[in-house]
Amino acid sequence: MLRGLRPNLWRAPDNDAAWMLQDQTWKSTGGDAKLREFRFSEGSGGALIVNTVHRLGGNVTDFSTEYWVRGTGEILVNAHLNPLLEALPVLPRVGMNLVLPGEFKQLEWFGRGPHENYEDPASRAHLSATINLA
Repeated sequence: MLRGLRPNLWRAPDNDAAWMLQDQTWKSTGGDAKLREFRFSEGSGGALIVNTVHRLGGNVTDFSTEYWVRGTGEILVNAHLNPLLEALPVLPRVGMNLVLPGEFKQLEWFGRGPHENYEDPASRAHLSATINLA
């Protein structure tokens, strides 16, 4: 990995989401992540479990991530968003971004895909294991 997983709580507004331009609270939240907790332990089958908690947007939200790193090279990721304020704007998306070297040509993930799947076309993007060219 050239850059590990980072929270991404923003999506570019389109015609049906121009309301997001009025309050851009979430736009920069992932860029200023401050590590609050870091723990690791051994899980079943010798897997390494890494838990992190990042504070985003100053004091807007905590983003917890649990990584299960298996000896096979498989990495399972679970994430949880915990808003710290009551009066927050609508959250347009919750996701994570990472940067891989160019020599990686194939990616496998579990989720909606393989195409973009915002709210409108989500019914066309079925939940499944997907393998696609990067």
